Amino acid sequence: MPGGLELVCDLVQQLSNALPAPVFNIGGDETFDLGQGRSRALVEREGYASGLDDSANAFPFPLG
Repeated sequence: MPGGLELVCDLVQQLSNALPAPVFNIGGDETFDLGQGRSRALVEREGYASGLDDSANAFPFPLG
């Protein structure tokens, strides 16, 4: 979805600024499809853990 990551980042930033907690859990542990589709080549080349790292680092900013 074009603009999808930007939309999610904006929403997470707005929510994290409105909450007093130092951390914000977005879930993101639904990795049942990691290694399928777009992440297949990465997981085959670098392994499952690398795919998880890429997913976790998708947000380009510290929260809060």
